[in-house]
Parts: sequence; C-alpha cells; structure tokens
Amino acid sequence: MSVLITGASSGIGRAFALHYAAQGSDVILAARSSSGLSRVSDEVKALGGRARPIAVDLSSASGVDDLIDACDDVETLVANAGVTLAASIGSLARDQIDATAYLMTAGITRLCEALVPAMVSAGKGEVI
Repeated sequence: MSVLITGASSGIGRAFALHYAAQGSDVILAARSSSGLSRVSDEVKALGGRARPIAVDLSSASGVDDLIDACDDVETLVANAGVTLAASIGSLARDQIDATAYLMTAGITRLCEALVPAMVSAGKGEVI
C-alpha cells in the first residue's frame, strides 16, 4: 500500500509518516523542506519502512501537477499540507494570500480529483 502524505516534513505529517511506515506501508513524503523530508525519510527507514521524499511547493497549480505526475498507485492520501499566516490585516501581499488559499483549498481538491478515481476503481482507498 502506498500512502501520500503532504506536509510530511514535520508535525502531524511526520507523525502520519511514522505511523504508516510502522504499519508496513510505503510512504510518499511531500513537503517544501528538503532537509525536513530527509530527516523524516531517515526516520521511516530506521523503522524498516520505505520512503520516497518529494520536495514540492503545493501552493501553486504547477507544484500540485508535479506531485500528481510523480505519484502512482496511491491508496491513501493524507492531505496535511498547510500554513498559518500570522500577520496584521492589510500587511500581507496579495500573492501570499492567493498562494495560501490555493494550498488550503484548490490544491487539495486537485489532488483528490487526480487520485480518488483510481481508489474508487480499486474498491479501496481513503483521504484523510
């Protein structure tokens, strides 16, 4: 079973990666931080698991498309990527707001559109 985890370089994404690896799943780790992905990948391997880290920025359509192109046979999608914009009203640039909105809504929707049909055809799969 292959599990795709977005936001996998730390926090809850890391915890999901270690959990699924301990269960015997192959994990595809997606996040912006190459160094964080490397650390989590090493932790997965230390548990005897298999990890495939993919450094990608999911705040744009091209980043989401790159991830979709790199993945096949995903049985579980853990849509965990996200950011917090801690700033005063009016202090954020429009592109920051747009990128965050894409990451938190359209990007997840696009991943589901691409990956869920194969899950349905296989009669198994989940999105978390």
